[in-house]
Amino acid sequence: MSEVPSRSKRKIEAPDSRLRLLGFLLLPLTDFPLLSLISYDYRDIGALNAPPNDPPNNLIGIAGAWSTYPGYMLFGLGVWLLPAWMALLCLLMASGHTSRPGA
Repeated sequence: MSEVPSRSKRKIEAPDSRLRLLGFLLLPLTDFPLLSLISYDYRDIGALNAPPNDPPNNLIGIAGAWSTYPGYMLFGLGVWLLPAWMALLCLLMASGHTSRPGA
């Protein structure tokens, strides 16, 4: 006979499956900072160039240019770690890995 999972085991599995789904759904969001960084052009920012590019050269548009600009100002080239970090977290969530001890 097959063993029927207890209620407590089912409660543990449900959040795990939701976490995996969330990881898959968030994975495309890693494209936003990556494309913003790849196509960054300082001439898209009005504070750095007058007049700014119209239309912006950034693949994400003016939102991508303005989100990348403070990243470069605060973190320099370390801002390139953001898309890699986001992708790693999403892949870990999607694969079901957890950081909970004993889980």
